[in-house]
Amino acid sequence: MSKVQALLLIYALGMSACSYSPPDATDLNRPSYHTDLATCREVANKAAHHLVTSLGGYFLTYPISLPVVKHREMSKCMQRKGYISHKS
Repeated sequence: MSKVQALLLIYALGMSACSYSPPDATDLNRPSYHTDLATCREVANKAAHHLVTSLGGYFLTYPISLPVVKHREMSKCMQRKGYISHKS
């Protein structure tokens, strides 16, 4: 690797590191967060129960599929309300 290539690589890595901006932190102590969380829990519970009982494959594996579907529905609800999801 030549010196020019090495300098270009260092420059590119430096520029990409400068362009990173971490996601906004969510204040978990806000009252609105707790009300949104409670609302999403209810919505996710109802949506997951409805989805699992209406689909045959999910219904046959109810004890396994219900928590998975509930988690997915909870993540969707919190994302719609503007909270950051670390894992989708």
